[in-house]
Amino acid sequence: MSTKFYCNSDHCTDADKGPFVFELPQEAVMDGNNLATIFCPRCGKPMRQFPADTQKAGSSHRFYCHSDACRNDNNGLFFIDLPEEAILDDHNLATIFCPKCGKAMKPFA
Repeated sequence: MSTKFYCNSDHCTDADKGPFVFELPQEAVMDGNNLATIFCPRCGKPMRQFPADTQKAGSSHRFYCHSDACRNDNNGLFFIDLPEEAILDDHNLATIFCPKCGKAMKPFA
């Protein structure tokens, strides 16, 4: 299992795919408490670690708000879960907007 980081700057966020994601192999990370700051290779901003619950399996689709305004240090990124029956397919999905800040929400692909 690898450790993933994301950059949510406007320069690095893709309209279709969400934020830029950088992945480190497990052997490169000693532990989460002694992890150095990872900087985005595109824009130079500090990257944040992927939320642990993005690996969640189940019958829902999770959409995250990547805005710093909606981020909570205790709970991580603000997200909304949509049930399976609300999604026709990933190609015909309407844009989901954050109820807090109004920015488009994206799943972590």
